[in-house]
Amino acid sequence: MAEIKISELQEVRFAEFFLQTQKEFYMFIVIEGIDGSGKSTQAQRLGQFFQSRGEKCIVTRLPSDNAIGKLARASSMGQFSAEREALALLYAADMAQHFHEEIRPALERGDHIICDRWYFSTLAYQGRVLKNAVSCDEFAENRRIQAGFRERAYANGQFFNTLRGGSASPAESCRQRKETAASSGVAGNGGTGERPAADDDAISRILAYNQNMLARCSPDAVLFFDLPPEECMRRISARRTETSIYETTAKLHRLRESFLHVFERLPEGVHIINSAGSEDEVFEKVLEVVRGVLRQ
Repeated sequence: MAEIKISELQEVRFAEFFLQTQKEFYMFIVIEGIDGSGKSTQAQRLGQFFQSRGEKCIVTRLPSDNAIGKLARASSMGQFSAEREALALLYAADMAQHFHEEIRPALERGDHIICDRWYFSTLAYQGRVLKNAVSCDEFAENRRIQAGFRERAYANGQFFNTLRGGSASPAESCRQRKETAASSGVAGNGGTGERPAADDDAISRILAYNQNMLARCSPDAVLFFDLPPEECMRRISARRTETSIYETTAKLHRLRESFLHVFERLPEGVHIINSAGSEDEVFEKVLEVVRGVLRQ
């Protein structure tokens, strides 16, 4: 597959898209994390926060509730098996359909969107064996170009694309993680010594599947809820009896490493939030990030 370049035409179309949708200030926030990290709870609370301010907000999720999303969700529950590349395409199709059916119309109305999982989850979950595609560096540059368009389009002070605040950066989190593993003698992937589930070639392949759709809209903020997999499994076991095929301690360790690897390669707008503690304590950390974006 030939490498996909960011053309001047793409830049113009992207700028036109955001200028056309500037009916009122809105945010597109993505919530990420391994299962049991508390991300879905915090997504709902953040939606309630916006609504309490009298602002329209939609909280949605991937896999979605459309027919494609239900099929993707069934695969994660072990109801059928498929090749990893087929699953990556299935999740890409769900994301594209969900974007056109729900996310883009909401953004055009000027609603806030909070999405529980986005393409970062696809990269972490389906990125293990796929090969060859547009480079991660080019896609990261695409996100930086989009951020620049947003900053210029909202130069009146209503919109901020670059997040600032107290959360650890992906690079800093990775450095701390490696130092901890080195000092404890424990391998970074739950003690297995395996490589992260997602590698750069795999990430690039999945990005290529979604390139046309993702060039139109990139999240303003990505909040990754980070919690030790052992605690995640404790929460999962306490709250429900049915688990997905990904919900074992070993698999959650590998998925956490995959997410952090993805964020090292695509760090734009990513905030890693320690989700240990009470719901209220974690939500205060969420608001700290959001307040760095919003002008009160």
